Amino acid sequence: MTRSVCVEALLLLSVQLLGSQTGFAGPLHAQCKVDWYLGVRCEDVYQALVSQIKAWRSMSSCTTGGQRCLYKLQSASVHFIEAKHTTPFKKHVDNIHIRLMPFRFFTCCHISVRSFSSSCISIHLNLCNDIMTCN
Repeated sequence: MTRSVCVEALLLLSVQLLGSQTGFAGPLHAQCKVDWYLGVRCEDVYQALVSQIKAWRSMSSCTTGGQRCLYKLQSASVHFIEAKHTTPFKKHVDNIHIRLMPFRFFTCCHISVRSFSSSCISIHLNLCNDIMTCN
């Protein structure tokens, strides 16, 4: 798997996994925290994530279904990325916070992703439920 495919998969998994209730947005909100440790430099992860968020900003990437659209980059620096994702049909908004922390002499990257929905939604709409039931 190439690095760009890995990072795209990381972003997609982050968004899909972000939804279990962990307590940082209050009850009734889909929310989650996910941590990854990758053998890739944080600068490379940062560039790939920002590029992918920008690539998925329009509705055109969801014309055949799915959630890979309507992302908006809020802010970005080498160590922090903030974005919003609006679900294409129900228009629920998820706030995504990504923290990139280098380790092993800056050759690897610890990625901490937190997300919470700004709307009170049913846990049945939770994106974590989708990924947990897929084979």
